[in-house]
Amino acid sequence: MNVLGNLVKSDRRSYAGGGDVTLTDADKKKQLALRIESCSQTVTQIKEVLSRNSIRADIQEHFCTLQCTLENIDIDQLDSSDVENIESAINRALKAVARFLPDDIFGDYTGEATH
Repeated sequence: MNVLGNLVKSDRRSYAGGGDVTLTDADKKKQLALRIESCSQTVTQIKEVLSRNSIRADIQEHFCTLQCTLENIDIDQLDSSDVENIESAINRALKAVARFLPDDIFGDYTGEATH
C-alpha cells in the first residue's frame, strides 16, 4: 500500500480541474491509484459500520479480506477494467449489507448504495 499511497499523495489535485486532458501512462496509474484508494476507504467505513452494528463475524471477515486485498494491489498490474470490476464488486457488497442495517445508519442515505 505504500507504493499506492505514494502515487496518490504525489498528485491528488491533478484531477480536480476536469476537462479533456491527454493522460500520460503515469497519470493513468495515478488515476487508478486514486480509485483504488477510494475503494479502500469505502471498505474501511463499511467495516466500521458493520462492527458497530454487531453484524455477523463471517460478513465482517469478508470485508477484512477485501481490505487486505485492496491494500496489497499492485497498481502496475491493473488496467481500468480491473478497477471497474473492483468498484462494481464493492457496490454489490454495499447493496447486500445495506438491507441488514438500520435505515438511518448512513445518515443522508438516499436509497442507492454506491461507492
